Amino acid sequence: MKLCMDLRKYDGVVGGVEQLIVQIVRYAASNGHSVILLPKQNRFQEVEAMFKDEKNIKCLPLPVTTHAISLKNMRLDSTTIQDIAEREKVDLIHFPYNWSFPWKKKVPCVLTVHDVIPFTFREAMPLFHNLFVYKSAIRRACKLNDVVMTVSEFSKKDIAKKVGIPLEKIRVINNGVREPNREVAPEVVECLFRGLNLGEDFILNVGGIHERKNVVRLIHAFTRLADTGYGGKLVITGKVSGLPYQEKMKRRCDRAVEETRMGGRVVFHRVHHGGRAGCAYGPGSAVDLPIPVRGLRTAHLGGHESRTPGDHVKHHGHAGRGR
Repeated sequence: MKLCMDLRKYDGVVGGVEQLIVQIVRYAASNGHSVILLPKQNRFQEVEAMFKDEKNIKCLPLPVTTHAISLKNMRLDSTTIQDIAEREKVDLIHFPYNWSFPWKKKVPCVLTVHDVIPFTFREAMPLFHNLFVYKSAIRRACKLNDVVMTVSEFSKKDIAKKVGIPLEKIRVINNGVREPNREVAPEVVECLFRGLNLGEDFILNVGGIHERKNVVRLIHAFTRLADTGYGGKLVITGKVSGLPYQEKMKRRCDRAVEETRMGGRVVFHRVHHGGRAGCAYGPGSAVDLPIPVRGLRTAHLGGHESRTPGDHVKHHGHAGRGR
């Protein structure tokens, strides 16, 4: 089989979506399938360097510098990418990030839609963009592609209801669990525990404080857990959107902490604005946020250089030092 994989989403950081793409590509290539990888032209050299020593993977640049919804990207979906697929004798095109618009298909097209959160929470998205760009574009994208893939049964039902496509068109492929491939130095771990004043046990929530993350309700739920005798802390980390939305959400979280009187038990790590602060997935040093997670050995949740794909683990759950 020969697969054409869209990688316009990559902007120098291997986050969640990029990790999905990397794992699919490497798994397919390692099992003897061929993959044509399509990054933006301004990221072509970085992507090519990531896969330079791997067989069955070929990188071709796309003449664009952003993955955002635009007329130029729509034309690429229907012309350039289709022409590449035909020329390379590709069996399937996979668009892995929420939208693509293959008006003219030369091979079957699959679209991964992770969720349709902006139908429920607009968050930092401008009202005009939400109503007249995002929603109409997602509806059209889901109808144009042959198959829509998502990560859970809930998302499948939500997409079918909000977007208006039949359930039969949506396939669920659940997220996998991957063990980390790099250990974090003990002194870095000790530095983290001293810096955040953590004990043996804590609960880690990675993903930021967007409205859709339900952090306010998480704080209230943590209060009920603390009432049962749990003595650890709740650590919340991850980047949100820029001002003023981020400050608005931080005020909501602060108000929840005050209401529950959990000021000494809830820790916000790098969720304020400015530079790379708050970004659990951005470039940076290993000191950002290394966390030992029970059952997964030592999971590295800090930043890494953009040429080192695949060192992040998202984890919502119980964590303990040295266990």
